[in-house]
Amino acid sequence: MPNSKLVLLVLLFPSILFAQQPSWSLDGFKKQDTENPILKPNLGVPWENRNVLNPTALVRDNKVYLLYRAQDSLGTSRIGMAISEDGIHFKR
Repeated sequence: MPNSKLVLLVLLFPSILFAQQPSWSLDGFKKQDTENPILKPNLGVPWENRNVLNPTALVRDNKVYLLYRAQDSLGTSRIGMAISEDGIHFKR
């Protein structure tokens, strides 16, 4: 009998069977380790001093607009925006 944990893993994540990326995947991205994470919680800003998460980016007029969810120390979520000229260095 096969290992039930392995069978469950393959059923939940069938992509682990593929050595290559699927044909629909986007590749060519390079992680910028020296600038990772791009945004961190800002301890000096009460409404985003706990977490910065769930970003989404929009490019317009050669600028990257990053919308993100931020949490305060109580876990209350708010939406923030940061803007970048190069997609790595953002100003809130």
